[in-house]
Amino acid sequence: ALLEAAGQGRQDKLPDQPYRGARALVIGNGNTAESAFCALKMLGVERVDLLARNPEHCGHMLDLASRLGLPAPAVTAMDQTGKAERTLIRANIIVSTLPSGAADPLADLLNTARSPEADADSCLCSVLLDVVYEPRPTQLMKAFCRQPAARAISGERMLLYQAVRQVALMTDRPLAAVPAAAMDQALRET
Repeated sequence: ALLEAAGQGRQDKLPDQPYRGARALVIGNGNTAESAFCALKMLGVERVDLLARNPEHCGHMLDLASRLGLPAPAVTAMDQTGKAERTLIRANIIVSTLPSGAADPLADLLNTARSPEADADSCLCSVLLDVVYEPRPTQLMKAFCRQPAARAISGERMLLYQAVRQVALMTDRPLAAVPAAAMDQALRET
């Protein structure tokens, strides 16, 4: 359903394409990366590139981009240090879909990266969603937040909103009837 909605440009109660023209980057190439591609398309992103541990396994992501009407993503290997660093510092929106600890080498890259101001094509005034919810914050989030104007969102926020929808589905209640504030408070206390 998400792929269908994204492919049709549906936004289902999302702001009017707030990220049109943004440079998006998805780190990873598994099922969560596919969902991130669809969500970014729904937000109005017109190009999504990939940073992957195994770029030779990204064919399905290229197919997905095509089905969504996105240009073919540039695929960069995480172990190509210089290229990976440039890819990171040029993105406005980054979604890391890697498991816990797998993005730590990228955190090291950010910690030693040259100043984004040194490259006219850099921004790092970005938003990072790291889907990992334990540990929090992740090493990638810590490194990212050391950059000026960068904001990081942990996977616990994604987990919360997945849970809200699941509770609504399991209880056959409207989303507004799900005690999201109480669930959020419980999550923050853990």
